[in-house]
Amino acid sequence: MKKITQSILSTVLTFSAFAITAANPEPTIYGTVTHSNGESVTGSIRWGDQETFLSDIFNGEKLNTVGIEHLSEDEKETLVDQQPGPKAQIGGLEITFKSFFGKEIKMPFFNVRFGAIKTIDIKNNIFTITLHDGSTFQSNDEHNDTSDEIYVLSTDGKTSEFDIEDLSSIVFSAAPVDAKTFGDGIYGVVSSELGTFKGRIMWDHDERTLDEELDGNDASQEYEIKFAQIKSIEKVDSGKAAKVQLKDGNTLTLTGTNDVNNGNRGVWLDHPELGRIDIDWKKFNKLDIKAVDVAWMNFNDYVNQAKQIGGTVTLNDDKQIKADALTFDLNQQSLAELLYVDVNGSNRQIPLQLIKKITKKDSHSVVLLLRDQSQLIANGNRSITQDNNGLLLTTAGQHKWYKWQNIKSIEFD
Repeated sequence: MKKITQSILSTVLTFSAFAITAANPEPTIYGTVTHSNGESVTGSIRWGDQETFLSDIFNGEKLNTVGIEHLSEDEKETLVDQQPGPKAQIGGLEITFKSFFGKEIKMPFFNVRFGAIKTIDIKNNIFTITLHDGSTFQSNDEHNDTSDEIYVLSTDGKTSEFDIEDLSSIVFSAAPVDAKTFGDGIYGVVSSELGTFKGRIMWDHDERTLDEELDGNDASQEYEIKFAQIKSIEKVDSGKAAKVQLKDGNTLTLTGTNDVNNGNRGVWLDHPELGRIDIDWKKFNKLDIKAVDVAWMNFNDYVNQAKQIGGTVTLNDDKQIKADALTFDLNQQSLAELLYVDVNGSNRQIPLQLIKKITKKDSHSVVLLLRDQSQLIANGNRSITQDNNGLLLTTAGQHKWYKWQNIKSIEFD
């Protein structure tokens, strides 16, 4: 089978001629990277071959259960006892072996957009992440984002590569007007069974710039087509193939790779008023690649919106407690952190900044009232189920832990 790139088809296409950017493209990650030997370089940053925009997500595992030091020994023992153990599926019944195996607290995961991060300090393979609101947490080098290579593109066009474990710090800042980028983002409109959404696209949870390629083949040829050359991608043949309409007017029906068949991991779509939506291939219909008018947050927007969590908690007996500070699930303490949930059977990562109120629906789900007054029913993640580690409330310098089972609702300031 002959391998062919779209650039040598009958009509020659060039990246510059057909590049589509957003009406207001999202800013790049930018900052100063300092090596352990003291040398520093400043420029646009790309994490591995993936994250490069401010709404891209930095994730991993925290080394500590946040606020657990404020619990009494009896409360810690209670918390350990309620930890869920391994699960087994027997027919249609899911069984959790809590009483036999739930004897230690699993460390919490973090998900936060790069724009919300002020600094990352690295020492002895321990990462200390500080957000703009002053929240800090630590991780280690056992996760993808804390073991990647870091690329820095300076304004003079020079690219420097670093192993992240060789660094001492990364200080993030606003990108200047002459900042170089690692490529234009893929922007467009996704039609799906979940609805129609516009934003920035990550195809197959991977490709996110226009100079990256869509791979596939038809009966006689293999293709590597830059997203800059694509007008639309539509799922066909029950997901076994994709119809790719090119900007030169040609249309190809491709299969054979996980870019264009049922092996596709789905489409991530980022939007500042939605967070990240994971649109599974089964629910995906079509992507139209085109400029979209989205008010992307710049670095200063993230700084100005930075705020730790506070609010009013209503208990099951309707008693209300006003908290100056609130740690959700003994994990999240910043409104910049993301709530990882399922909505309509699709994963969502929603910035807590977008949520006005969380109301418990039952032991497995909650109702999210967003600040735009829309509502979502969320489930599928332990942090909004009976496995939640509870809330640590701080009022006038005094800390008190409340079990999730005793919580009726949380209204954020």
